[in-house]
Amino acid sequence: MRCRILDSQQRPARRSRPKPSDGNPRFSDVLRVILRELPVGKVIAEQETEAHSPAVYQEITEVFCDTPVEKTPHAESKKMLGQVKAIVRTGEFTPYSNTILVGGVVY
Repeated sequence: MRCRILDSQQRPARRSRPKPSDGNPRFSDVLRVILRELPVGKVIAEQETEAHSPAVYQEITEVFCDTPVEKTPHAESKKMLGQVKAIVRTGEFTPYSNTILVGGVVY
């Protein structure tokens, strides 16, 4: 069965291509919103972040000052993507800012 998307006038809706982002929402803004709802037990950041995106790395270490931050090579973090439960995409284009948040427990 073939499905069609119709607009309010029952005409086939035009599909638009995603537009390039203007960089928003920023990585740090999205991270802070997620942290309001998700307890984090561990953070996995890419090793390359510190060298290629020092501002993002500093933000990660400041936000997670009481949480262990593990560094892993970019290639290894890509392999871990098969095990994650959710992926959140931001509008930011900062290289090597992929970060894995491992759920924690609130006591």
